[in-house]
Order: sequence, then structure tokens, then C-alpha cells
Amino acid sequence: MRMTVGELGERLNIVPSTVLHHLKELRQAGLIRMDRKGKNIECLVDGIAYPHRRLW
Repeated sequence: MRMTVGELGERLNIVPSTVLHHLKELRQAGLIRMDRKGKNIECLVDGIAYPHRRLW
């Protein structure tokens, strides 16, 4: 499942800049991928590294 940083922030009630800060750490650990789509940054959980995607 793909979600933008803004969508994640809305679901978690956290400002996008804070979400992005934490997502960068997850990306560096190889747990998620991040792709820029125009003005948005989409996040995708890496199914191999993290098979339990219930939070998404």
C-alpha cells in the first residue's frame, strides 16, 4: 500500500515534517521506500523487510 507523507500525518495526527523525519530513518534502515510524485512523497513498506504491514 502506498501513502503520502501527508496522508500518514493525517492518520497519525502528526505534522508532515515530523512524519518525514521518522520515515527517513525507516528508509535508511531499508524498511520502506520513498518515491517523489510531483509535490508529494509516497511511501511504500518493503514487504520482504517488513512482512507485517498492519499499520498501513
